[in-house]
Amino acid sequence: MSAITGSCLCGECQYESRAEPLNIRVCHCIQCQKATGSAFYPRVMIPLDSLKVIGPVGWFVTGSGLRRGFCTKCGSTLFSERKSRNVVGVSLGTLDSPERFDPTCHIWMSSKQPWLLLDDELPKHQEGP
Repeated sequence: MSAITGSCLCGECQYESRAEPLNIRVCHCIQCQKATGSAFYPRVMIPLDSLKVIGPVGWFVTGSGLRRGFCTKCGSTLFSERKSRNVVGVSLGTLDSPERFDPTCHIWMSSKQPWLLLDDELPKHQEGP
């Protein structure tokens, strides 16, 4: 597989990984909605130790053991990291080639916004898979 690369809106934060994705999911939980300012958070999960990052990344630690990474210059949401599991979710919208990655399921449908209509055939989990 070719490298997974991307950056924030202003380009100051850039990242790369040569690992295969562990999964590609769309999360609808309230935490992801608040963190991204969107109704959902599509992300590519990769091993944390495969990620190389350059730039001014700020981190916010949530109560659930998750760290969220963002560009301190433009504010773009970049990462959702669980160090204890050696995984990091990379925001699909920040990838240089997001069209390469098709989500495989929706998670936390119990928190999905009621006005959001999903017409795909992907599995839909009320909570985590």
